[in-house]
Amino acid sequence: TQAPAESGTAVDREELERMVQAAVDRSRNGIEDVKGIYTAVGNTMVEANKGLVTVTAEFTDKDWFDNEFSSDQQSSGIIVAITSQEVLILTDSAIVSGQESVHISFGNHGEGDAYLKQIDETTGVAVVAVPADSLEDDLRAYIQPAALGNSYLTTQGSPVIAMGSPMGAMKSVGFGIISYINNNVQGEDSQLRVMYTDIVGGSSSSGFLYNLDGEVVGWITGKYGSTDKTNVIRALSVSDMKGVIERLSNGAQIACLGIKGQSVSATVSEERGIPMGIYITKCVTDKPAYLAGLQSGDILTAVDGTAVAAMKDLQTLLEVEVTIQRGGREGYAEKVFAVQLVPR
Repeated sequence: TQAPAESGTAVDREELERMVQAAVDRSRNGIEDVKGIYTAVGNTMVEANKGLVTVTAEFTDKDWFDNEFSSDQQSSGIIVAITSQEVLILTDSAIVSGQESVHISFGNHGEGDAYLKQIDETTGVAVVAVPADSLEDDLRAYIQPAALGNSYLTTQGSPVIAMGSPMGAMKSVGFGIISYINNNVQGEDSQLRVMYTDIVGGSSSSGFLYNLDGEVVGWITGKYGSTDKTNVIRALSVSDMKGVIERLSNGAQIACLGIKGQSVSATVSEERGIPMGIYITKCVTDKPAYLAGLQSGDILTAVDGTAVAAMKDLQTLLEVEVTIQRGGREGYAEKVFAVQLVPR
């Protein structure tokens, strides 16, 4: 009479052992998955380091007793191009502004001195150049330009690696995801995309965001975006910067109109009864638009007779004739202004 009970007990034990083994296997597989993710991150970092540099500038100042002393300031940079004559590096304008020469460290593989190629104080970036013939052959064989990715393919939840100085210390790194994206941050003469991560950074965070393909998708900066999220790393979309980077790398200056605004879409134009173009929300004091007589509320519709619809259309201009639509008692009326732009 005991046989059925013994058989049932054996089946229960086998089922329990199977369940325990399945749980162990899932745990082991989960650990292996995590290891695989971080191995991939590590491999991406190894390749990214070939285009990542440390930029050092020496500043001279005086103490309370009028004695001169010097101190170093550092920021990270990326190699954006390598030509037969120069290695071009994108970095923070605050470090290199006013400097005749800065020092570049290519990790543990070598170093060199660079000169300022061009600067854009408005965006906060600059390009410096290291003479190619000043670098050792093995260093030139090691370094490579950073790949600039398509930031518009980086979406909420995308994994990213923060490299450079995200924690406020040079060569620090962080790993996380994009937690929030603001597509409509108004910059001077630009409309920007700012990406927020879940990576907690230092008060002086700098550096770059990479995707898992090793492409740079963002420039880490506290210059743009909400100031109530200062503990998390945020980055300016590199896709918004590509035109600026190209011009700076060629030694060209960036024109300054001096407006903040946003695009008026066809839908908004129809719903609100205002012309399509760029709605000017602010004319920056003492900048060309302000001096020419443009006002907040004007709709910028054309530059030199060419229709404009987005802020990015303004970045390649120097001397322009600006067409606006200005609202009045009888609706909007067209006005034309001659604006002498200045480098920013």
